[in-house]
Amino acid sequence: MDARPVRWLGAKIVISYHAVLWPQFRPVKKSWRFLLELNRIFILRHAKGILSTSRDIRGQIEQLLGRDKDRVPIFDHLPTYSPAQFADISPPDDLPRRPFRTFFMSRIEENKGVFDIVEIARSLEAARPGEYRFDICGSGGALAALRQRVTDLGLEGVVMCHGFSNPEKVSELMSSSHVCIVPTRTNYEAGFEMTCSEAILAARPLVTSAVCPALDYLRDASVEAKPDDPASYREAIVKLSDDPQLYASKQRACAGLQAQFYDRGNSWYSAMRRALDPYARKR
Repeated sequence: MDARPVRWLGAKIVISYHAVLWPQFRPVKKSWRFLLELNRIFILRHAKGILSTSRDIRGQIEQLLGRDKDRVPIFDHLPTYSPAQFADISPPDDLPRRPFRTFFMSRIEENKGVFDIVEIARSLEAARPGEYRFDICGSGGALAALRQRVTDLGLEGVVMCHGFSNPEKVSELMSSSHVCIVPTRTNYEAGFEMTCSEAILAARPLVTSAVCPALDYLRDASVEAKPDDPASYREAIVKLSDDPQLYASKQRACAGLQAQFYDRGNSWYSAMRRALDPYARKR
């Protein structure tokens, strides 16, 4: 899209990015770099404002804008919630309690890391039978294949694939969990990954990697794994399950990170208002 016809009509362009512009941990293909450059020339440099959902996204926008970055204001925002959304979720049980339960909720696709969860479960069940359980909520194109993989490995009692779950079911499963996992893979252009913030709002420590931009905001309550590395995720889960002091410290840290997601001043709506405000005043 060329922004010039829109600008000639007097319209102001404000762009909202909810995901990184390119995968952060993989080489950018020449064809993708070409499209990004067209985006910069015809769209970005003419914008009156750009909304960004994370520091990682902001960094890529600034990199793409180059010398034009000082001309185009960027407005940051975060996912925002009502405290009532998490009121029905019980605090996690004190450790040690077995089985140690890990919760995942997102679209069921390969690039969301769902098959990595099965591999984590397989290795843990082989090494420490009966000590770990995994609840997976969500629908998607890979749900049937995921269920088949669980069946093929004989893990039906270890990995529960619940499919689409209503809010009551999600609250029930999260209440019985100890931690949340977000193992998004490097071949996905991740957004903030709202399930990361939702883990913290449910007072559950988070296991994820730097693929998820949310980690930058939630590090105190998280254990970081290596991207695309099921063994690293497994190690993070074992650390949290075997070290009550580590688990308690990460769980306590959740409380100090929640306010930013309840603050309406951090919302997308507030960021858009800030972007449009200079032009509204001129009417």
